[in-house]
Amino acid sequence: MKPANTVTMADFCVEKKQTRIRMSVHEVLDMAFRTGDLRSTGTVMSPKRAQQGSEGHRKIQAVRPESYLREVPIEWTLEKENAVLTIQGRIDGLFPRESGWRVEEIKTTWSTWDRSPSPNHWAQVKLYGFFLCERDGLEEIELQLTYLELDTDQITVFRDNFSHEDLRQFVVPGLEYALGRWVQRERWIEERNKSLLQVEFPFPDYRPGQRPMAVAVYRNLRDRGSLCIEAPTGIGKTISTLFPAIKLMGQGSCQSICFLTAKNTGKALANESLDRIRSAGAKISSVQWTSRLRICFCAEDRGIADKITDVCPYTVGYYDRIRPALDEALTMERLGAEEAIEIARRHQICPHALIMEASRWFDVRIGDYNYRFDPHVAPIEGGSEFCDEIWLIDEAHHFPDRAREMYSAEIKISEIRLLREVLEREKGLEEQLALISQVEKELEKLTWDGWDHSETVRVREGMRGSASRDYPALLVKYLGQFNKTFEDRWTEQLESDRLQAAMDLFFSTWSMERCVDRWSENYAAILETGDLDSTQSEIRLRLACLDPSELIKERIESAAGVVLFSGTLGAPDRFKDQIGTNGASMKLPSPFPQKNFMALEAPYVSTVYSQRKNSSSQIVQSIYSAISPKTGHYWVFFSSFEYLDQIHNEFTRSFPEICVHRQSQDFNDEQRRAFVDRFRLEPGKSATKTQVGMVTLGGVFGEGVDLPGESLVGAVVVGVGLPMIEVERQLIRSLLDRKGEDGFEKAYIQPGMQRVLQAAGRVIRSVSDQGFVVLLDSRYRQFSYKQFLPDYWTKVRVENADSLQAAVRDFWNSADSESGNKD
Repeated sequence: MKPANTVTMADFCVEKKQTRIRMSVHEVLDMAFRTGDLRSTGTVMSPKRAQQGSEGHRKIQAVRPESYLREVPIEWTLEKENAVLTIQGRIDGLFPRESGWRVEEIKTTWSTWDRSPSPNHWAQVKLYGFFLCERDGLEEIELQLTYLELDTDQITVFRDNFSHEDLRQFVVPGLEYALGRWVQRERWIEERNKSLLQVEFPFPDYRPGQRPMAVAVYRNLRDRGSLCIEAPTGIGKTISTLFPAIKLMGQGSCQSICFLTAKNTGKALANESLDRIRSAGAKISSVQWTSRLRICFCAEDRGIADKITDVCPYTVGYYDRIRPALDEALTMERLGAEEAIEIARRHQICPHALIMEASRWFDVRIGDYNYRFDPHVAPIEGGSEFCDEIWLIDEAHHFPDRAREMYSAEIKISEIRLLREVLEREKGLEEQLALISQVEKELEKLTWDGWDHSETVRVREGMRGSASRDYPALLVKYLGQFNKTFEDRWTEQLESDRLQAAMDLFFSTWSMERCVDRWSENYAAILETGDLDSTQSEIRLRLACLDPSELIKERIESAAGVVLFSGTLGAPDRFKDQIGTNGASMKLPSPFPQKNFMALEAPYVSTVYSQRKNSSSQIVQSIYSAISPKTGHYWVFFSSFEYLDQIHNEFTRSFPEICVHRQSQDFNDEQRRAFVDRFRLEPGKSATKTQVGMVTLGGVFGEGVDLPGESLVGAVVVGVGLPMIEVERQLIRSLLDRKGEDGFEKAYIQPGMQRVLQAAGRVIRSVSDQGFVVLLDSRYRQFSYKQFLPDYWTKVRVENADSLQAAVRDFWNSADSESGNKD
């Protein structure tokens, strides 16, 4: 982790009741002086753009006269109402004059710009001019904006004289706004911290295991370390991480907390936990990040459409209307999508941009992993921007696979063909058309040239693939030329509805360039081929990150402290290898009575693919044996929809009297909720008929579903949940083997058993719940699978369907006896 004294965006301290705030010129400009649109249609910025800009600056500075002063540091302080704002910046250049200075600010652009100086650029040079007038006692100063076109080397200069008083009237109100915003924030922090020091744990008692977990979280975050925790259902993981982090915030150990999770249920639990902590007396604000398409006013069928086809009116003049909207948003204790939409409509601005703009001012930020790990959202290069932020990473068993996706990239020839068709209809883009056609040809060549196709496997329905440890250098070179040309020229020349095709491909190829920059043994190139339809074939090139541990480690070390937690890490020490950390780990037992849950190992059935037809009747009979001793609600989990359909058809033929609900591949959100609701019972109620739900392991019903009481009293897991064999998974296995690790265990067994444990976790949701899980597969005899089963489970081995039925009957008889319900 970064040391506690790392320089951050704003530095708070209180000396003699005086608030001291330090900001950069660019931070002040963004906060108080920016005007105009949120973005121009199609405007993009690649990682290399900043480098090109720096080179352009140096090119201009190199031809300036000897008396010219380059990269001049400047600092100015504003004091008002017991508050001090110090602003620091660096002036590109100063020309000495008899009466003072000519201030130069250099900007780089392309030949497609409209040759009008940006008001935001003028604001920056006016700030420098005002600071110099104040420092040197000048009545007037000359300001200059110099634009260099990177593609033509043409220079355009704008120059004007400004009086000290004119600059004062422009600059001081903005600085006072910035100072006021930070003073308001600092006062809130003082009030917040006072309340957090006094707030108590918002429950009368700790659950079993909850206090040790909270203490471990507190100590590791206090020491700015990392911690991996496996904590089963019922401990209260969310509150056990949030509460100690919030207490540390009250002590000044961090300025903000970021709660990252893979699912909406995790976000809801975080919000509920924060509400409970507030009810105990804590003053704490929170914001929930929401994806643009879920709240965009302009997307067709908001939340469903995948592109915006025209200039969004809510981005036009955005910065001219943001202040009152932001002021309103920051009065809220909790800012989510609904609140942001309401405020944004009132002020006619983009709701997604409002949330992102406001989030920097909130104490707790809740969102998906990508807000801190995805290079598209939070660039992976280090820095100190997160050194005062604690990260709590929920459902961490999903995290390594999600990270692989974030640090991988792919392009499809269908995207390239679409863009070529767009360019063919445009005039004046012959050079770009030729370039994208060359990219198309190079991608087609990969299917027969330079790739080893001796071993191919199915990678997805209708597609086959092959792999290489090297990336296709010539294709990547052409893609890089495409990126540069697109960024230089195309954004100004393509109409907005046609630009999307170019934008999609630009971001895909930008990601590929990032992968190439990071290329190592942890990466591989995967080529997939197949038929789109009867007339066209699809070619997909994927640069796959097989082991993201180094990249995850780099990012984690930028935070003030990190806790990763889940109910099914499998083995926290093994999990640490996947994220590249050598921090602490802990594994907690279930807080629920051990006698309330039974795991039945049923290794008398083989569910491997080659044996499924032969063993289907045994599986059907075993399911019936498990559910027949007690009328109730049960779920059966399968490794695939194909397997589910096979057993479903045979089970319903064999036992037509049993009510069976089957998960469908095309369920929408409403149908998923309806499926779960069929099994819900009111507290204290028992089922009047047996119902069976057949669902897939690792799917939407495999975790995050809460069916307490007798809503779900048993689960049957058919198989061991292994991921499907495909190119990328096999490459991960091979890479781990080369590193001296057990590749099959880490690439297949561990994620498979995590799915099994998540499925089993649906049964026991509260201290009074009772139920069982049947583990139906011959591989449960093997240590490599059994090692992932929790020690606190009561395990019973059964050798056939009859002994399974007897064991379940004995379990329910014992449970009824203890509860006093036995006849």
